[in-house]
Amino acid sequence: MEFRNPEEELVVLCAQTPLMDPTKAQIQTLLEQPINWSACHEYAQSQHVTPLFFHTLFTYWKRTPPTPFIDELRQWYQKHSIRNLMVTAEMLKFKQFGLELDVPLLVVRGPVLARLTYGDVRLRQFANLDLFVHAEDVDRMRDLLLENNYDAITPAPPAEPRTDCAVFAHRSRLFNVELHWQLWPSHYDARVTLDGAWDRLQSVAFTERESMSTLAGGDLLLYLCGHGAVHDWSRLSYLCDVNQLLLSRVSFDWPGVAKQISRAQDGRSLLLGLALVRTVFGTTLPAEIASMCDRDGQLNKRLTEAWERMRERSNQPGTARSIHSN
Repeated sequence: MEFRNPEEELVVLCAQTPLMDPTKAQIQTLLEQPINWSACHEYAQSQHVTPLFFHTLFTYWKRTPPTPFIDELRQWYQKHSIRNLMVTAEMLKFKQFGLELDVPLLVVRGPVLARLTYGDVRLRQFANLDLFVHAEDVDRMRDLLLENNYDAITPAPPAEPRTDCAVFAHRSRLFNVELHWQLWPSHYDARVTLDGAWDRLQSVAFTERESMSTLAGGDLLLYLCGHGAVHDWSRLSYLCDVNQLLLSRVSFDWPGVAKQISRAQDGRSLLLGLALVRTVFGTTLPAEIASMCDRDGQLNKRLTEAWERMRERSNQPGTARSIHSN
């Protein structure tokens, strides 16, 4: 993958954890040339990977960037961390409420994905807390949200009401909760089915006593690929989620994943995420998935287009000012 400038390459290389020795060597080589640190920050912000960028720099090279830049980035990171920890506490509170009401809950992205794949809830940007329940439990969970500092949000015109979730704003206005009752939303064009996913959940521990359920390995990977696909793989953070999951200790039913991709209505969009991770981060894919990528003659064109969309995003006015992402 070619980069336009050293700043873009530096952000991409820093957007993974932990760093392998070859990546550290690449970064060290980049840091031996002049770096526009403001451009790095803007690009990291536009791609929603600022926590990873800061974490990598502060862990390995905190004396390399100028002190004012590190101080500014540290202040941003501290505010971001407080918010993420607040959302995590809310999530665990509702997990306890769910247990008391006998309402099963799961979370797919947000703090759970951060903890599972990044190892720290502060290393991932997320705007909302997505709670998933069974359809028959929606009314009880809606009442619970309204009783606990949340207000229902009515979409402003011309937005259409969602048929698979309801949105509630925390009264601090720092974040929203999206209450879902359908695991694979109808607007995800790939049309993957996650039948039986509720019976294959894995648990993510936050403390010795507190945990949250999320999708099992293959189901979670397909979900993240679907989420990236519905957003046209237009942001580096979508790739980071997939990459970190692949690098985690989570196990995958790769034949099952390959089968789901093959029978999906738009399996190429799902496969594209895995091909991008291999190309951008150099992550090794299992043989059956790598073979699917290599056999698809249209994939390279889609890959180039997705990479260009990420670059276009960094040039759009206002993109660097948004600090949170799902």
